[in-house]
Amino acid sequence: MTTLLWLSLFLILEGMRVYVPKRLPLHQQKTTMLIRALMIGVFFLMAFTQEPISHVVYVGFLGYAVIVVIVWLVRVLRHVPLQTPTLKGVLVKAFVWGLIFTPLWVFPNHPPLSPTGAYDVELFTFHVLDEQAHEAFAHREEAREIEVFCYYPKSSDRERAIILYSHGGISTPQSNASLLIELASHGHVACTLSHPFHTLVTTSSQGTQVRMDRAYFDELMQEDVRSNPTQSLAYYQEWMRVRTHDLTLVMRDLDGQKAQNEHFLQWANLSEFIVMGHSLGGSAALCLSRQSPNIKAVVALESPYLCDLEAVAQGAFILKEAQWSVSSLHVYSDTIWHDLHTWPQYQRNVEIIALDHPNHIIHHIEGSGHFSLTDLGLLSPVLNRFLNRHSTLLSPTETLMSVNEAVLAFIQTLSD
Repeated sequence: MTTLLWLSLFLILEGMRVYVPKRLPLHQQKTTMLIRALMIGVFFLMAFTQEPISHVVYVGFLGYAVIVVIVWLVRVLRHVPLQTPTLKGVLVKAFVWGLIFTPLWVFPNHPPLSPTGAYDVELFTFHVLDEQAHEAFAHREEAREIEVFCYYPKSSDRERAIILYSHGGISTPQSNASLLIELASHGHVACTLSHPFHTLVTTSSQGTQVRMDRAYFDELMQEDVRSNPTQSLAYYQEWMRVRTHDLTLVMRDLDGQKAQNEHFLQWANLSEFIVMGHSLGGSAALCLSRQSPNIKAVVALESPYLCDLEAVAQGAFILKEAQWSVSSLHVYSDTIWHDLHTWPQYQRNVEIIALDHPNHIIHHIEGSGHFSLTDLGLLSPVLNRFLNRHSTLLSPTETLMSVNEAVLAFIQTLSD
């Protein structure tokens, strides 16, 4: 809302530059110079206040201002008379102002949530090379280097289970950074990783950007579990193979780094992992709990049990035998919660809700949306609202606070 008010102010000033001289006995050139000076003054007022302005907005505004200044200097030096502004000119400049402020409106860059724990948090980043050739990515020339971000406490009173996070289907490793920072402030080493070619964009060890694979993106867009469950199952199995492979690879690498006394793992107990994820990433976390004996618990942010789907018969999924030995927390938003039983891939989720077992916590955040469970709401409320496809009663900050509180409470019960 603040951004729209700023944009409205600039458009009003642009209009004043045209219409004030027509209504009052003011010289057009002097009026324009005064309005331009006022615009630049307002901009620098924004720059030196708390208003969050992205680098793109600075560059866009300053680039436009430089062009205006150059044009004015040339006209003044050549004694070129000013042309009377037209409605078309005003609309063009309004469009330019709109382009300049669009990044600020779509990506207001709200500050992250402040952690509530007692420990100061640091960030350590490294890469893990995946030497396995994945059939699904045979057409890609880039090496698969898994980028890992580990938030860790600078000090702690004891070792705690390490946390691994897998992001959603179209996302980035730091999509739930506020949650990981919160957990690190309470003594945990919390690591989030990229899934090269599944991640929206990641960075290699050489500093080059590696973007999402188009074929994988097309699969996400084409997948329709209700009309073609057989095809969906094939997609699910391939996606889970890639993601559980990446998680396992990072677990092994962390074990090697722990043996080398890497400082960021000083307070990590690598015999116990808590695996977390949002949407497709949470499904990978649930899958890994079937595969690794070191998984102590799983946190799934609105995620189906995709690895529990074994086959399709007569258009319906056949489920594997349930395994309830690993504690779990399932967080749901309004996007899925009220229609959970209608989604074929969520059959096991419905079962675990009916089980009502104390080791498997179900937490519905009323008034939230699927993407509100991540930091997207902080990065871009506009995109968050668009992707959720429905309005939410809770603000992004309120939703994330609820997520953080629920996850932290669940993890703390594991050590009680």
